[in-house]
Amino acid sequence: MQSENTGLKPLPTYGKCFVCGQSNQRGLQTPFFTDGRTAQATFKPDQSLLGYGHAVHGGILGTLLDEALIWACYVQTGRFGVTAEMTVRYLKPLEVETECIITGQMVEDKGKIWMAEAEITDQTNRVYARAKGKIIPMTEEQNKVLMEELN
Repeated sequence: MQSENTGLKPLPTYGKCFVCGQSNQRGLQTPFFTDGRTAQATFKPDQSLLGYGHAVHGGILGTLLDEALIWACYVQTGRFGVTAEMTVRYLKPLEVETECIITGQMVEDKGKIWMAEAEITDQTNRVYARAKGKIIPMTEEQNKVLMEELN
């Protein structure tokens, strides 16, 4: 379901993850990449992710945005976190079979909380959804355990 992101460095994946996990057969199998500043992925939703009409279910878009927020923070800090709060603004329905680009970036490190933003666009830069999130960093021990499980 995903395309290649040329010119970007691949980020690791967690095999069981619903979004990036390559061994999760029921998942989206969408790895993220980085340019050193942002986290990015491309995704082409199929009919199995249909919500209403020809549009992708909003929950799938929210899930992709959530993943982008986490990876964006990882790119900047080398650590993972968990989403404490996320606000999604849906701007336009994304039709199935439309290849989209998910991009996230960390915008502020407040110590005990990270602020990040993400958006879903198409190849023409039309924006379908945006998210802002507050991410709580994992402890050093939690991060270490997760890092050992990455592919």
